[in-house]
Amino acid sequence: MPDVSVLIHARDAAATLPRLLRSVAWSDDVIVVAMPGGDDTEDVAERNGARVVRIPAEPWTDAIRNRHLGEARHPWTLVLDSDEWLPDDAERLVADLLQRHGATV
Repeated sequence: MPDVSVLIHARDAAATLPRLLRSVAWSDDVIVVAMPGGDDTEDVAERNGARVVRIPAEPWTDAIRNRHLGEARHPWTLVLDSDEWLPDDAERLVADLLQRHGATV
């Protein structure tokens, strides 16, 4: 397992979040930065093993990402939107990239 944290910002993402969380289940540090909405995004994240950080609703996702990068426990952080997901071979690809280039990037 690569030492990579995964940071996801989410609002009203209960429908798309499970697929994303399954695709990053190889990470032992998955953080969902959750804004209040009209569904059970936070519960879905917690049920799927993510650590949830609850914040007030904000219009600018870049600011959310940047402000919460410090939540990550690993030196590398993969930032994803709640409606994205990774392919089945992502763990191997990420590990390979870090092995080949991690010390120089």
